Amino acid sequence: MRACYLAALIAITMSIASHMFVLGTFGPIGPEFFTGVRLRVRVYCRLARGFLHGWIVAVLARHEQRIETFAERSLANNELNGAPHDPSRRVR
Repeated sequence: MRACYLAALIAITMSIASHMFVLGTFGPIGPEFFTGVRLRVRVYCRLARGFLHGWIVAVLARHEQRIETFAERSLANNELNGAPHDPSRRVR
């Protein structure tokens, strides 16, 4: 997860640095430049949010699949061993 944050930080820093380089090279461009920057930042934030939501969904799906696999194996082992499935009965 730290690598993802680091990559996002580097991408944002490089984007800002490149825009500042262009601004310093060509002089003040005017409000059109900042409108474009705002629009690009908004688009990048939407893309980052979509990526983050997709990553969270994938992690949750993976955990759910592991839980289902564990439950299936546990039930199969209980049936093979003849152990009671009643959770109120404890083995001592």
